[in-house]
Amino acid sequence: MSDHTPAPWFAIEEPHTASVCEQDPELRYFHLYGPERHLDCKLHLSGFLRPADAHLIAAAPGLLAMVRRYASECANCGGSGDAPYDDAYPCSECEDIWALIDKAARA
Repeated sequence: MSDHTPAPWFAIEEPHTASVCEQDPELRYFHLYGPERHLDCKLHLSGFLRPADAHLIAAAPGLLAMVRRYASECANCGGSGDAPYDDAYPCSECEDIWALIDKAARA
């Protein structure tokens, strides 16, 4: 499991009119920051994004934590991710959740 920048993350839209992309007026210029909200912290990204995308990225650490908790409470496998009677197979109830966690935690 890789270590990501801890929450909270912030998506801050650049307030200047020039920050609108001429090719796609739905895009806005955002700064995405990690917990310290300054340029020398672990996470600082800038670029043109749709507002919903910027806020989804900022919410990612909290969403990942919730998904991990949900997977660990699977009533079918007890959170192991393995089929209850044969650990050679994934749990049919939470296989997709564990796949999502693995995708998010790739190093």
